[in-house]
Amino acid sequence: MAHLRRIAFQAAGILILAALSSCSGPQKAARVRVYNGPYEGENLSRVAFPIGGIGAGMFCLEGTGAVSHMSVRGIPQFFNEPCTFAAVAVKGGRNVARVLEGPVPSWKLFGASRTGNGASGSSFGLPRFREAVFMARFPFGTVELKDPAVPLPTWARVCLPGGFLLTSAIRFLEAHGIPFEVAEYEHLEKGAVFAARALGLPVDRTIKTLVVEVVPGGYYLVLMPGNKTISFRRLAKVLGAKRAAMADTDTAERLTGYLVGGISPFGVRKQLPVLMEADLLAFDKVAINGGRRGVMLIMNPSDIVRTMRAETVVL
Repeated sequence: MAHLRRIAFQAAGILILAALSSCSGPQKAARVRVYNGPYEGENLSRVAFPIGGIGAGMFCLEGTGAVSHMSVRGIPQFFNEPCTFAAVAVKGGRNVARVLEGPVPSWKLFGASRTGNGASGSSFGLPRFREAVFMARFPFGTVELKDPAVPLPTWARVCLPGGFLLTSAIRFLEAHGIPFEVAEYEHLEKGAVFAARALGLPVDRTIKTLVVEVVPGGYYLVLMPGNKTISFRRLAKVLGAKRAAMADTDTAERLTGYLVGGISPFGVRKQLPVLMEADLLAFDKVAINGGRRGVMLIMNPSDIVRTMRAETVVL
């Protein structure tokens, strides 16, 4: 009799487990991440890319784009996520604003400290991009953000200290003690207009570095605002030459050591005389190519004139 009761209880247990399983609905198969491939979906939940070190302080860029583990003054503060974020606003038929992050992982919303009181002190309630994809390629960590409401290519990239690929232009400025900032963007189109749009700068504050042939006189580097077209006739008149024209691509790349679209006046293979449009001196900061497509240097135009011994002209 007891043996029959044990069988009955076991059968009832199996039925209960089956009922609970059916109530939970269909189970989603876990997404398998390809080795060394991008992180997305649930695989973003616990990914963080460290920047810095114990002595200098550090922070992490999470797979969603959030900044966390902010540790300074030699004190490790894991999971310290200050209310710090970047955002983008797109104006048009329907204004849209998004924090430059993907969806907040569920473990931060439920069960973590302060979540029972609405996660006060956080930005979790602000709208974010619908999807995020994270790719780690030493020394870079890149987050790509996607949202159908934001018609812009949006991504963020960080680099481990000392891991940035130095160009000849950057080495030149560092050797001369000239202050500058590096700004990087995805080089999808040539030209100052696209670069200005990608960096969020007025196009008249971006500089085109042109290699110009002057007859007689040889070759010059001419620095022009991104919104202006050079007058070769006026340039020839300023220099007392017969004519002036753009150098061909092969010559420009041979003289400078840079690819067209990434030509910088700094650290060129053959030093050429430099002319700069005088209008650029009206700004505190301008953006000039850093010696590689997609890399711009933000700096004071007066430092360009002084370092390159450039002559300012009105073209």
